[in-house]
Amino acid sequence: ATFKNNTRFTSTSTGVVTLTITHVWNGNTSSDWNTASNWSSNTVPPPGSVVSIPSGTPHIPMLPAATTMETLNVNAGATFQLGTGTLTLTSELNNSGSIVSSGDGRIVMGGTTQQSVSGSGTVSNIVIDNPAGVRIEPGSGNRLTVTGILTPTRGTLTTNDNLVFRSSATEEGVVGSLGSTPTGACPTEPVSGMVTVEKFILERRAFRFLTPGVNAVASINANWQEGASVSSPSGYPNANGPLNPNPGFGTHITGAGGAANGFDATFTNNPSLFTYTPASTTNSWSPVTNTLTRNPAIGEGYRIMVRGSRAMDLTINTPTPDNTVLRTRGTLRLCPVTFNATSTVPLNTASGGYTLIGNPFWAVVDWKLVQKSGVEMNIHYWDPRVNGTNNRGAYVTWNPVNGSSQGSALNQYIQPGQAFFVTTNGASPSITFAPDAIVGTTGYRTDIFSRSDIQQGQATDDGSVPSGRGSTGPERIQLTLHLRDRAPQLGPVDGALVSYRGDFTDGYGSEDASKPTNLDENLATEYRGRNHSILGLPASQDVRSADTIPLRIWNLSASAYILRIGLKDLAADREVWLLDRFSGVKVEVKAEGLEHAFTQASGNARKDDLVLVVHKRLPVTRDDGSSGMQLYPNPTTTGRVSFSLPTADWRPQVGRISSTVEVVDLSGTVRMTRYVTLDGKGQGELDASPLQSGAYVLRVAVGDRVFTTKMIRQ
Repeated sequence: ATFKNNTRFTSTSTGVVTLTITHVWNGNTSSDWNTASNWSSNTVPPPGSVVSIPSGTPHIPMLPAATTMETLNVNAGATFQLGTGTLTLTSELNNSGSIVSSGDGRIVMGGTTQQSVSGSGTVSNIVIDNPAGVRIEPGSGNRLTVTGILTPTRGTLTTNDNLVFRSSATEEGVVGSLGSTPTGACPTEPVSGMVTVEKFILERRAFRFLTPGVNAVASINANWQEGASVSSPSGYPNANGPLNPNPGFGTHITGAGGAANGFDATFTNNPSLFTYTPASTTNSWSPVTNTLTRNPAIGEGYRIMVRGSRAMDLTINTPTPDNTVLRTRGTLRLCPVTFNATSTVPLNTASGGYTLIGNPFWAVVDWKLVQKSGVEMNIHYWDPRVNGTNNRGAYVTWNPVNGSSQGSALNQYIQPGQAFFVTTNGASPSITFAPDAIVGTTGYRTDIFSRSDIQQGQATDDGSVPSGRGSTGPERIQLTLHLRDRAPQLGPVDGALVSYRGDFTDGYGSEDASKPTNLDENLATEYRGRNHSILGLPASQDVRSADTIPLRIWNLSASAYILRIGLKDLAADREVWLLDRFSGVKVEVKAEGLEHAFTQASGNARKDDLVLVVHKRLPVTRDDGSSGMQLYPNPTTTGRVSFSLPTADWRPQVGRISSTVEVVDLSGTVRMTRYVTLDGKGQGELDASPLQSGAYVLRVAVGDRVFTTKMIRQ
């Protein structure tokens, strides 16, 4: 029986009567939980109380610190702020409102007998810590929506198909670290029953690499198309109605056969959803042939063109995209998942071969903690914000030593719903995702899905490097290619990274990453016959060594481009030059960087004339009159150079003068001596073509004066 003043009397068969007082928040004074006048009982609830939060109060309650309650009731339209506090419930959570946290504020279901969750409200962070388990009540009026982290520490959460992980521009519900890592056969998953996972996609018509994150119980059409398909190209637009049953959710997926195969019909029926088939000889994208008969599964990676929500009009060539949310209903997997040559998603067994896999957990996973053998640490992700000619995105590579290949938010933290490429580099490749690789805090969520910052913001690459000799941060040369009419507002169309460090190897090592081919423009560095998105080289202290690194640029359109070169943390005595091999023109890259503009002619999709020349600065051994000596071209690809001595009072105003020219290698050995007649301006020419490639010192003696400068023979 319930009486006035929210007093409840309950009795048992033995005659024991329990008196329970429900403390009702009125918020008349402030948001302070510990102010008595904010409670209808004029009493601050003691530990173990039943508390009710109604809607429409003058102030929203704020939990100040760790608190224990028996039951919490949050009415529809009401908001309860946890802040950074922890609220432990020993009985029920009845929530039809909103329970919000800042930082690690959370609700802990911490009873000893089975607890229940009812209502249709939202919770930021919730912990399941009850060995007897927690049950979400069945029925359409009950739904637990998580907008932050659900942490299954102890006991099983039974969903009754009523658990939703919400995703929006500012929120994303995920699973956090498991308190007790499942081992062995892992017969019991900590979350039992169906869940719905959501992935927010910001407005941009581009490809995405997605994975469902659950074992779906229905088809691709039922999930990502919201169970609808446009049967005729004349069926657009469909902002409302049965072809867009849930506005703001789902997207159009097109393919051969149109609606008969579950697709949204267009005049061309060009495919927009693909899987990747690894093979020892040919790797290929395969369009999905039917969205009615295929259920997306854990670990599968898909390449999908997301045009926007199902409100888009596909009869318009350039419609304005809008935000959408793709959601998938199925069962979570939190026990270990292994990829190998015979798994459902098989790994490519060919050395250097790629495999597209998906994060099997609806959680943020630290790739460095994922167990792997026979595969590189590198990951390749399709970043939809990279702006190629057709705005479809491009590959970005992350490397554990060098970070991102072009400054993307991509890092070691694999996001829920993220698919990515891995590269085989050994026999019997294997990758195992185990629960101990899950990251349980909010600070490691990135915006690779073109989302706004979430809660604590983005995490950046941790910049860790191997211990041992030369383990300081690498010297970086960042290359980015831009369409001139879009730079700098829309960023690069592609990029590559060259880095130097003392413990890097000259061969292909852990500091290197190969280059996957984009659909549009591509930029790579070529070294030892391999195209690289990230190239790591040993930082030699030998001034006689020089690296000549060809730049490979292809899939260009008839457009004006800018190649940008930026330097970061370069040693003071490192020199970087951009050389045009065909014209012989070379430009030094200074600390502020370099922009090299070029226009590509129609029908010529490649540019192969640019190389980077990187070497240590040569030691200066010259007198005070040599500082203005000029040498051109330098580096020289033919060996023929022109030089000009600085203006000085020793130079005759007219006539010619003899000079002695020596070419000295870095060991001090004179490799060539010539007698050159200078004109009246102090200019002369030297044919050094017999010399081998390398770094030299050019020494010109005129009378009692000697001038020197460095010379690179390519």
